[in-house]
Amino acid sequence: MTSESINPNRLTGLGWLLDNLAEQVGHHTRAVLASLDGITRSSSGLSMDDAQRIGALGSSFHASSRSAAGVLGADNSETAVRQFFLEHSEFLLFVMSAGSGTLLTVITDTEANAGTVGHEMGLIGKRLGEQLATPSRAPLAAGERGVTHER
Repeated sequence: MTSESINPNRLTGLGWLLDNLAEQVGHHTRAVLASLDGITRSSSGLSMDDAQRIGALGSSFHASSRSAAGVLGADNSETAVRQFFLEHSEFLLFVMSAGSGTLLTVITDTEANAGTVGHEMGLIGKRLGEQLATPSRAPLAAGERGVTHER
């Protein structure tokens, strides 16, 4: 399953990048490119709903890593946390900064080589970091309200 057939976020023109990463790594790789606050920009190998969940999950792991750094007295800026890695009995999960305000989250099966996955993710950030950057959202003006939900 490719991101082209299921992911409207491919309109950002980044689906090819994630599809290529999945091909390079193999091992049932799924990938999500999202903003720091978890809004999915593009994905590979996932339904739209799952891509949005994984984007939010990557964001929460990154935020938790930054909090841990702060508790430990280390630099907890956005760029100081380079990578988060989770080894589960059924999968490997990686979260890496991929440009200012952007996170790349990758999930593979347990047979994948973690060094290869990290290396391929790092290449994306180094080669395309500026193009992958997510601009900060403008703060709301005084008196403006964010999204409201009707009941």
